[in-house]
Amino acid sequence: MSRLRAMLELDASGVLLNLADSTLQREESEHRGFICPHCHGGGHVIEPDEANVLEQRQCPTCMGFGQLKARITVQWMPDEKALRP
Repeated sequence: MSRLRAMLELDASGVLLNLADSTLQREESEHRGFICPHCHGGGHVIEPDEANVLEQRQCPTCMGFGQLKARITVQWMPDEKALRP
């Protein structure tokens, strides 16, 4: 079975200092279209209810959308340990 994989490459060459609060830049990216592994993209799951009767319910992982998104946040900061022997 084939799999599509994405790789994140970090490069600090463009990081800027925020002069307003003396913090380093923060980056965010959002990636969509991942099929929910719980419901396999269907948006619902079949589970037994209280009387042990199978019932179709909204997927608790994707909330019925069938897909997930990933939000990746990178917060740059000084590496204090790099200066210590």
